[in-house]
Amino acid sequence: MNRQRSERVIAKGLEVALLITIALGGFGQAVLHLWNLLMPELFGLPPLRFWQAVGLMALSGSCSGASAVSG
Repeated sequence: MNRQRSERVIAKGLEVALLITIALGGFGQAVLHLWNLLMPELFGLPPLRFWQAVGLMALSGSCSGASAVSG
């Protein structure tokens, strides 16, 4: 019984990790493309690379108070 439960917990953890990775990649690409499409043309700012876009997402989330943990 314990072995089956631990296998389910591990499988669920891997599933969550995969979904987080996919979401991070998807939102990072969205920010990257939107920035590179709009900001250089409108404001003369330099284009971003992928990890800069992910960092920009993290920074904007922390500045706006968005958090997975409430309290």
